[in-house]
Amino acid sequence: MDQILSQEEVDMQIQDVLSIYGFLEYAVLNVGYMICGTIEERSDADVISQFQIQTNVFGLLRLTRALLPSMRARRTGTFLNIGSVVSQIGSIGTVLYNASKAAVRSFSLGLYNEIKQFGLRSTLIEPGYFRTEFDEQEILEREKEIHGRQPGDPDRAARVMWEVVVEGKDQMGMTTS
Repeated sequence: MDQILSQEEVDMQIQDVLSIYGFLEYAVLNVGYMICGTIEERSDADVISQFQIQTNVFGLLRLTRALLPSMRARRTGTFLNIGSVVSQIGSIGTVLYNASKAAVRSFSLGLYNEIKQFGLRSTLIEPGYFRTEFDEQEILEREKEIHGRQPGDPDRAARVMWEVVVEGKDQMGMTTS
């Protein structure tokens, strides 16, 4: 789904999905857009783009808003929000991305408390560097030497997320509530 949509457009697309499938039990909200460069190199327009126009914050909010009514009505459903470890540790040259992922972190933690009374869950996953095509447009010079050789394996991450969310196991194999 193109995340640069209005709330009304997102609502219509979710309604189309629900009319076909009836319901969604799990929503993996893996949105990402990154503007690279130091903060002094970036304009206010870049900040707005990172947070508002693009996907990281408003795309996540719009999808969540569109999905909540049907999940709440069924009193079941899980949001799996994909953040980033940079929300906690930061990364040189991607300060705007780091900040937008910190917003995802805060949103996800707050959403958890807001929706648990309805039998819904919000789970936050904050991976590190993965071998994906995500940052091909904005590869920093210092990252070119590791691009394609990042330590994270997307297939393994998907299996672990499945175990955490669907099978109710945390990273140590313990059952979660």
